[in-house]
Amino acid sequence: MPAAEPETWATVPIEDLMVLVEVTTAQLSGQLQELAVDQGAYHRQFWSIWTQLPEEMSVAAANRECERHCAQLQEQVILATSLVEALKAKRDALVAILAARTK
Repeated sequence: MPAAEPETWATVPIEDLMVLVEVTTAQLSGQLQELAVDQGAYHRQFWSIWTQLPEEMSVAAANRECERHCAQLQEQVILATSLVEALKAKRDALVAILAARTK
């Protein structure tokens, strides 16, 4: 596995950079799948709770109640989203370095 420290990417052989791009893309794909699962769980729980609330409850109050019950799942979604964004940034940086070095 090539060096993963960003400060070394400019000197890593191109073949190793390509491997690092592939590994990062595979990690991104896996994290996107986890994010989708987390989002699905959040929405299923949110709407399940929504259907159990009294009909006379306002929409704003129902939203707050559902969000309160789904707080832990929402934290998972936020964490998974941040990991997706970090992996995208890493992949994009690697691709930019690779493109600059292969010109």
